[in-house]
Amino acid sequence: MSARSGDILGGVIQDMGTDMRPILRPTFYGLALILCGVIPAGAYENPILPAIRDPDCIVMNGIYHLVEPGGTSAKGGYFNYRTSRDLLHWSDPVRILPQPAGLGVWQGSYYRDTDGRLYFYYAAVDLGRDKTIHVAAADSPTGPFTELGVVADGIDPYPFRDDDGTLWLYYKDDRAAQKGIWAQRMDGPAKLSDAAAVEVLHPQPHTFEDGGYLTVEGPTLIKRAGKYFLIYSGGPFGAPRYAVGYAVADHPEGPFTRGPNNPILSNATSPDVYSPGVPSVVADGAGASWLVYRQRATAERLSPRQLTIDRLDDSKAAQGLLSATPTHGVAMPDPVPLP
Repeated sequence: MSARSGDILGGVIQDMGTDMRPILRPTFYGLALILCGVIPAGAYENPILPAIRDPDCIVMNGIYHLVEPGGTSAKGGYFNYRTSRDLLHWSDPVRILPQPAGLGVWQGSYYRDTDGRLYFYYAAVDLGRDKTIHVAAADSPTGPFTELGVVADGIDPYPFRDDDGTLWLYYKDDRAAQKGIWAQRMDGPAKLSDAAAVEVLHPQPHTFEDGGYLTVEGPTLIKRAGKYFLIYSGGPFGAPRYAVGYAVADHPEGPFTRGPNNPILSNATSPDVYSPGVPSVVADGAGASWLVYRQRATAERLSPRQLTIDRLDDSKAAQGLLSATPTHGVAMPDPVPLP
């Protein structure tokens, strides 16, 4: 487990105010590390959290909200929920959205609709390995949640509302011989449009999306300089060569063109980084873009996943380009905390 210089500020929520801002308890571990010269002041090192599954992060009400799946299908799944102001210091996990025995959960994603309500999309997996995408509604990130039903067959849901108000749901079709990313137009947070879903990205052989397991998954869609960037993971989920790339389009349904510098997070370019995947994109207090994602601890297949963060360079978005450098155990400048 690495440490960050900002640990002098503390990282455990003692209480949550009415505006959902975390109240932190001071610690002095980070101060000791700074004084000993372990890491410089104003710097962090990955990993941020030493044990986590596939995370999703969003900014709401001036706070970062992080969720990751937990539990098993046999005993019933749930999500771990954490908060932060700076991406470095996270609250203790709180369990939300518990499922009955026989139903597990995979990656989920929050969405705040124009009606002010909070919606949570997540993949549910039963004992027969059937995978469906559910949506639930709540007035608070921790619930209580009202189940609104199944909106698609698949996993890795990501909702995106465009500037014109159109709502889209991106997800992975996880059936055998499919493994692509699809886009479904929505008439409401839990209501499908009459328009058919469209496959926007199919896995490409002999690229990082292959590696013996041909797949693309974990979609995140962002809009920069009028262009739509689909950030995704590809390749064998448990292997060190699992990596992150992107594709760009002029419309939410594509056609999407893969980035010429793919993959942007990989072991090939950063030998100390293993199996980077499923990034969220958030802004820090200065407006800089950050990737919140996971790496594996070692090169061993299915080694523990860890929470990591790195800058996303979107300065050339108008040219259809994104770039990033994944890091592990290297001192990097801290994100600017949210105000």
